[in-house]
Amino acid sequence: EWPETPALQRETLKCRSIARKAALDCAGNGDSEDMEKLRISLQRLSREIGRSPNCPLQIAASRFEETISEVLTSSEKRRPMLKACDDLRDALRHLGVRVHDTVSQSRGRGN
Repeated sequence: EWPETPALQRETLKCRSIARKAALDCAGNGDSEDMEKLRISLQRLSREIGRSPNCPLQIAASRFEETISEVLTSSEKRRPMLKACDDLRDALRHLGVRVHDTVSQSRGRGN
């Protein structure tokens, strides 16, 4: 077993949620408000990873942070970001963390 890492778990879930939203809202431009929020969230996650002990959660969070950071510099963002979010979701669920993906229709009906 590994020590409790509630702060890392919280930041990981928050960053994943922001990344998923950014990917779903992605219209091809890398300078959107969602992308800026994601960059800030990645910085917070990176700091929390550095403070956390080496454990499966820290490894999964590190892999996610590295992948998303790389994706932000590429032209194709949506698909690789969603894959990284799915991979992290699966890793977190394997560790017993509840992860729920929600889909909202904030842009009106029929979209």
